[in-house]
Amino acid sequence: STSHCVHHISETQVAYPAGHNVVVHDFEKNTQEFVHGLTGSCGITALAYSEAERCLAIAEKGKRAVIFVHSLVTGSRQVLTTTEHRVKRYDFIAFSPAQEKNFVAGFSME
Repeated sequence: STSHCVHHISETQVAYPAGHNVVVHDFEKNTQEFVHGLTGSCGITALAYSEAERCLAIAEKGKRAVIFVHSLVTGSRQVLTTTEHRVKRYDFIAFSPAQEKNFVAGFSME
């Protein structure tokens, strides 16, 4: 399952996980954009949206859990890594309301 799975990113757009992707659906234009997951991961476990930065933080489980930040403006992505090799999934991520570029992640050692 994915925590905090639907995000309203504008008056006409929502973002939600679907399989190994995140769908950005525009109700007004009736279009969808897909943010593809990372190769080698095993699925999306958490999703967060930063309104100030217009980006999504996407957590994926795998042999080594990973979080990447995808810009909805430029389409660029930044992969964030950890030195903790035992972390196989992040169960929660959220951007800080005070500093939108910072976020907190909760993980499990399953």
